[in-house]
Amino acid sequence: MNRVAYLDHVQQLIRTAFYYFSKEWVSEIVRPMEADQLLANELRRLLDLQLPQWILIAPTNGRFSRSLAIEEAIAEVDHKSGGIWSIAVSSAGETPTGENVTITPTEGKQVQAFFFSWARRRCLDALRGTQPKIFPAPVTDTFVIWDHVSKALTYYFQEEIANANDYLTHLVWFQDRVGTCLDGALHDWIDIRKRRAEVDWTAVRAGVDLVPKERIWHFALHEIAIQVGRVPAELVLPNRETSEAAFFSRVDLICTTCG
Repeated sequence: MNRVAYLDHVQQLIRTAFYYFSKEWVSEIVRPMEADQLLANELRRLLDLQLPQWILIAPTNGRFSRSLAIEEAIAEVDHKSGGIWSIAVSSAGETPTGENVTITPTEGKQVQAFFFSWARRRCLDALRGTQPKIFPAPVTDTFVIWDHVSKALTYYFQEEIANANDYLTHLVWFQDRVGTCLDGALHDWIDIRKRRAEVDWTAVRAGVDLVPKERIWHFALHEIAIQVGRVPAELVLPNRETSEAAFFSRVDLICTTCG
């Protein structure tokens, strides 16, 4: 990847994460008894799982510093974060007592500083890992597959663990997200490419192989533990090997039969 593409992707991830962070933080102020766990789930998925993993595997052309590019990307989003923050605050509505939400500029800056400090820590941790390897296929196509399958596996593991522990609150949402990522986004992308005779099967295979199964499993386990108010060691675990095999069989079926 060249520097521009690298910056664009980091900015996209940070910007989306900040949107979820703003919405989730303001919702806790407005309705603290109805905190949106799904927003918190998406925020942590982006900052604690997807962004660090992307940094670990995203190859570059070696003509720029990854650390400087990431810092520039974060600083750019930080500089323009006021608009996202304002939208989150203005769309919050009234508290249950009928009062308008009031957040002082100083308080808002402190909250935003916390978010960008969190993002920088996650990026720094990822940069300490191994250097990305050369991809065996076009980067853009590989990351499309990686992104869809990684998201789907995260929600799938969460669904499996939640189901094993009779935690039904967000079960339908997890199921819906798995379907959206696999039967929707992944299927449609491959289908369109097949119709144009542009499918690079090396990229498809590379994208699937790069999915961090172990990290996703631990992330899903800790997320469900947070949502049920228990420690991971207390949860009933499904058979991971069986669940994983079923998931990737579904992925393989979509890759071979769509279109």
